[in-house]
Amino acid sequence: MNQNNTFKSVVWQAATLSSAILASLLCIIVISNILIFPIVLFAKQFPHIFTVITKIAIIACICLFIVYVLIHRILSLRKAGLPFTLTLQNTILSPIRFLCMSLCIALIIIGLIFLISFILKIKYIMLYKIIY
Repeated sequence: MNQNNTFKSVVWQAATLSSAILASLLCIIVISNILIFPIVLFAKQFPHIFTVITKIAIIACICLFIVYVLIHRILSLRKAGLPFTLTLQNTILSPIRFLCMSLCIALIIIGLIFLISFILKIKYIMLYKIIY
């Protein structure tokens, strides 16, 4: 960075940055007025319909994401040269393995929480018996 900046160049750089910030703020305001305001009005006037549409949109996005991940995985495994049966087997078994491992980790965490709460409960019972 050049340390010999004149006042004019510093002001020019600040003006350029400020104009870019103002332009982006203007775009945000226009977009929010054009897109978001009608959605908010619709949600306020018809909350039940808006809730149903939102639920359908969320479920559709989740389903499309899952389908995209599966297709991408199958295509990448096929490009790697794996046979179709092995590709299909890998595509089906990998999520099942992941879910099983996640379930095992969750059960271990739940068991540890119960163990810690049991130890704390026993500690208080013992302290109560010692004191009284």
